[in-house]
Amino acid sequence: MEIVRCVSCDGYGWTMGDEIDDCDALDEAQTCAWCGGVGYVYRDADGIDRRLPAADLDARAADLEALERERLRELGYTGSAVHPSEQAIRRRDDQLRASEKFQGETAMDFEFDGEIWFWRGPAPWYFVTVPDELSRDIKAISSSVTYGWGVIPVRAQIGKTAFKTSLFPKDDRYLVPVRADVRKAEGIDEGDTVTVRLIIDL
Repeated sequence: MEIVRCVSCDGYGWTMGDEIDDCDALDEAQTCAWCGGVGYVYRDADGIDRRLPAADLDARAADLEALERERLRELGYTGSAVHPSEQAIRRRDDQLRASEKFQGETAMDFEFDGEIWFWRGPAPWYFVTVPDELSRDIKAISSSVTYGWGVIPVRAQIGKTAFKTSLFPKDDRYLVPVRADVRKAEGIDEGDTVTVRLIIDL
């Protein structure tokens, strides 16, 4: 039976309400009720979708991984969609530099200025891009702090508004999502330059 992307969550496995600007945070998302968090469903010959039984997940793992790689490519991610523990260590000099820089620290705590931009993709969102040098430092310690696909949980602050979110890797840099309630509280929008504070627990 054909496996297709869940139309309810678009392959994410979680949902954040009818309007993305009404969500509170990525880490407050709810498991998709349609696919049960898998992100994909069976579609029969009549075009009817139903959940993949848990007993089928191992047998269809290769198919699911191929579909997820395709989805990540559409989102702009690079490289193979494999578990972080299986990824080859890249830029070892950067890793050593960052390890020495943050040795003995319990968190990375830094600020930078960046412009808010709007991504009109399959999952529209507002972002601020982390500068190159800071992105290299984050990437060097990413294997020990990511919870999958290179995504890194962080504590962030813009102006007087503190919030929790997750950094997304893209084109060798990281993106900071700026959700609707943060933009509203600070009176900021696309094109505005803001100072972002990030804290990554090590």
